[in-house]
Amino acid sequence: MLAAGRSERAGFPKALAVLDGRTFVERIRDALLEGGVSDVIVVVGAPHGDRVASVAGCACAENPDPERGMLSSVQAGIEAARRLAPPPSALVLALVDHPRIAPRTVQTLLETWRSGAAEVVRPRHRGRTGHPIVVGDGAIDALAEASLDVTPRDVLSMRRRLDVEVPDSTVLDDLDTAEAIRQAGGLPPS
Repeated sequence: MLAAGRSERAGFPKALAVLDGRTFVERIRDALLEGGVSDVIVVVGAPHGDRVASVAGCACAENPDPERGMLSSVQAGIEAARRLAPPPSALVLALVDHPRIAPRTVQTLLETWRSGAAEVVRPRHRGRTGHPIVVGDGAIDALAEASLDVTPRDVLSMRRRLDVEVPDSTVLDDLDTAEAIRQAGGLPPS
């Protein structure tokens, strides 16, 4: 899960925003685990990394310089995942500003990836793609080796992809501002 940003548009650490009594990072962690992910790693960074790690309830990887962009956080997560025994053959890339994803959506994406239909599986709701995204070995390698002057989207656009229609509209969430978080029923951290 990517949670290393400064959250400047929200004005507070999005990972620590609260929705239905749980922080965003806790909600996403639980949805991933309930959806079939065996290990969750939260990528954190300054200035909120220590606070996020204290509530994450799972492994954390530090991105020492999240200002380098989202791909640098993806690469920090890949590096941490590759230290697991055994290293995973797929990763679920989740964003902290999508805290309402359903475990069933995660399960559907993983099942589709396991079918071998594609090395990148994205959720789609009513024609629009969202998050989280499942990436397999080849895509993981491409992300790990990519130059930081490109985005994860640039890298993944070159891979064999499949978009899976899901009934879960929350895959389109982008709770990136204080207003969007409030409109979704969320609260700033206390």
